[in-house]
Amino acid sequence: PKVSRSEGLKITFEYFKSLPDKEIQHKNFSNYNK
Repeated sequence: PKVSRSEGLKITFEYFKSLPDKEIQHKNFSNYNK
């Protein structure tokens, strides 16, 4: 992919910030811990 790692993380972070907090904690963090 053309997007660098830090740039991709920034985009992902912006995306998750735009979601409701419940959505972020429920889906995102439970998946990250696996």
